[in-house]
Amino acid sequence: MELFVVGDVHGCFHTFTKLINEHWNRDEQILVQLGDLLDRGKFSPETILYAIELQKNNPDQVYFLKGNHQFEVIVHVEEGNENWLKQCGQDKNGDDANGSKTNGNGFPVF
Repeated sequence: MELFVVGDVHGCFHTFTKLINEHWNRDEQILVQLGDLLDRGKFSPETILYAIELQKNNPDQVYFLKGNHQFEVIVHVEEGNENWLKQCGQDKNGDDANGSKTNGNGFPVF
């Protein structure tokens, strides 16, 4: 089988789904995403949920690697990581990338 390799998505949900839907051949390719699914773009939660569904529905054809942005958010949740919060978790007004107030850990309050 061929590999279909995708680099940094950074929360760009619409671009990622379009790329997958229009270019990934599930019958002939294994999808490998090289990490950095979240941060920067406005749709990190949606992007993560989509990745979970892709992997769940295609367990032998979809692989997601942990990038430095996933590592940073894990460290933030487990130990506190102000670097991640300042760079990726919220804007200067204390809002997340979608304009929602965060719960103090940089995650949106739903």
